[in-house]
Amino acid sequence: MRNPASYGPFDSPEFYFEHKYQQVEAMGRVLPVIRDVAKEFAKISGRSYNIIEPYHCDDADFVVMAAGSTAATLRAVVDELRGEGKKVGSIKLRVFRPFPQAEVMKALEGKKAVAVMDRAISFGATGPIFPEVRSALFDVSKKPKTVNYVYGLGGRDVGMDELRAVFTELMSGKSKNMNFLGVRI
Repeated sequence: MRNPASYGPFDSPEFYFEHKYQQVEAMGRVLPVIRDVAKEFAKISGRSYNIIEPYHCDDADFVVMAAGSTAATLRAVVDELRGEGKKVGSIKLRVFRPFPQAEVMKALEGKKAVAVMDRAISFGATGPIFPEVRSALFDVSKKPKTVNYVYGLGGRDVGMDELRAVFTELMSGKSKNMNFLGVRI
């Protein structure tokens, strides 16, 4: 073949179901591998990373959860609000698949309210992280109110003032189930 190419893997119908089953089984063993690799990386680099990274969450009543660079900005906002005596915290989600359900459940159980920040959305749905967090909290005896904030679509920046507004709405109890942060209407 002169210009070999692949346009995606193909499973015939007779093996497709088994292949999907094997993928699910393999993903069920991934989190311990991620933890082991993170420990190795910490030994080599001196930097340590966890699957989720709670920040001032132990005594927090209100928590905002995000992935990516927004989590660093959230920490600065948490520091400001803590300086004002507010019991707030944040969580950085480092791993989305497989979703770290047990870690999220443990970190959020007993909180008054949680805002889940999503930098993506599907038509007629929420952001992708939000339903995973709500699902993780399904079996928690003391469930926090959990709301979704979609933000930063198309690469739009989000600043400390906007993230402070998320905490303010969350603490006031006025957050809707679905919120759009920074949208111009």
